[in-house]
Parts: sequence; structure tokens; C-alpha cells
Amino acid sequence: MEIYIKLDDEFQKEKFFSKLPEIDIFSNIYFFFNNLKHFELIFDILEKIINFLNTYTFCYFRLHLVHPYKEELKYIYSKIYEFLISFNLEGYKHQVVPRLVVFPIFSSEPSRDILEFLESHFFPPGVVLDANKKIQKGLPERVFINFCEDVLLSVGYQNILVNLLDNVQFPEKDWKTCPPMIVFEGKEIFPCIYAFENKLNQIDKNSCNKCFYKLLQKAFQSKLLNFQELASLHFRLGLELFEERNVKMAEKHFSEALKFVSTKEKKSLYYYLGICKAQLPK
Repeated sequence: MEIYIKLDDEFQKEKFFSKLPEIDIFSNIYFFFNNLKHFELIFDILEKIINFLNTYTFCYFRLHLVHPYKEELKYIYSKIYEFLISFNLEGYKHQVVPRLVVFPIFSSEPSRDILEFLESHFFPPGVVLDANKKIQKGLPERVFINFCEDVLLSVGYQNILVNLLDNVQFPEKDWKTCPPMIVFEGKEIFPCIYAFENKLNQIDKNSCNKCFYKLLQKAFQSKLLNFQELASLHFRLGLELFEERNVKMAEKHFSEALKFVSTKEKKSLYYYLGICKAQLPK
């Protein structure tokens, strides 16, 4: 499960704590905040999560803290390190990944000094770059591209893209289904990233189909995927929708795939496009 949280003065942590027993035993939890004063909230949340993990010892959480880079972060992450000592020792003892890991993700470019500090303290760092920013040597391996107005959307949609690219290699049943999600913003709880963007409290299957199509358009405009990846995803999504008799959306995906494939690969696309167009109302 992936959980995304807008951490601000309106965030109701009690709602999040009440959901902890319902989430998957392997979960990624993302906290997005611009003001470093909200690290006080992070410390409180960490205490609750640690108590939860000490009770439910089969759970594994990955906390991703998305925030700007500031000079005083060494002191803050030193405090967080103290929270994690028992989990690091447990992981070392059993030679497994610790049940609680923290990943800092900077929404502004960090210094080399802080990156080295984090790596030496078992905090694998990441960074969010503007869409027009080139990836420079020395940056963390984990890089997100900020291609939406909201960093939460950029990170969440890129996680969906990675999931699709992984699953398209193994097109089993429901391969295009997103991982379970929850998004917290103020008093609201949304069922997924697309619902959060469009402020929908519920989502249906047709909305998911539109979400994938719009996401690939955004990915193409922001150069997040290469042509081969785009063509593969559009074609596979088109086939799935065609089998589900959602001809309108299938035709859209086949048309997009046609723009990125070689001449040799166009034959099967023209075949499916022809069937779709024959079934669509005039």
C-alpha cells in the first residue's frame, strides 16, 4: 500500500493513526511538507508508528519525508536516527532489511555534505527536480521529476508509472491495477492520486482508465518515458480495454501507440484500430 500525506497545520493525525491497523503489512508512507517546524509532528508520528510496529512485528513500513533542503537537517536527522536504532540493530541481527526505514526526499537541491551524512546514517536520500533541470553527477540515484503543480502529484504519478512499467513485462490478470492507496489532505481522505487531484471521494473503473490515459500524456510531455515504453504501455492498456469492451478508451490508446512504433509493428495496431473504429458510433 502507498499512503500520501499533506503534512500541514490542518492535518488530522488521529485519522491517520486510526487507519494504521487497516493498511498493508508492507507499506510506503509519504509525508509532504514545506515548513521544517512540521518535523515535530514527524517525531510524534514516529513514536506512534514504532509502538504499532512493536505490537505488530510482522509489519514493514517505509517512511518517505519530502521537504526542502535546509542547513539544520543534520541535527533533525540525528534525532530521527535515534528513533530507528532498535530497528537497525534488529535488521543487522537477522541480516534483513529493517522493519522501519526513513527515506529523505528533498524538494530543493541538497548539498553534497548532507547527502554524505544521510548515506552514512542509513537514510537513502532522494531529490525532486524541476522538469527542465538536468540530472547532474553527484545527485542521489533516486530522482523524481516535478512535472505537476503539486509535488505530491508528481511523486505519486511517477510511482504509478514505475508500477505499470514493472507489471507490463508480466501481463497477468489486473496487471494495470494501481497498488492500494490513501491520500490525506486536511480533513479529507482520498482513495488514490487521481481522486486527490480531482477532489473525488470515490473512484470507479472508468475513472481509472481515464487516469492512465492522462498520465501517459503527462509522462510524454515531461519526457518521463522513452518512445518504446510509451508505445508498450499504450498498446497493453489498449488490449486490456478492448477485451473489456471499452472500445472508446482502447481506440485512444491504440492511436497513441501508433505514433511511437516502427513500421513493422504498425500492422497489428491498424488491425485493432480498424475493429475499434467499426464499433464506435458514427
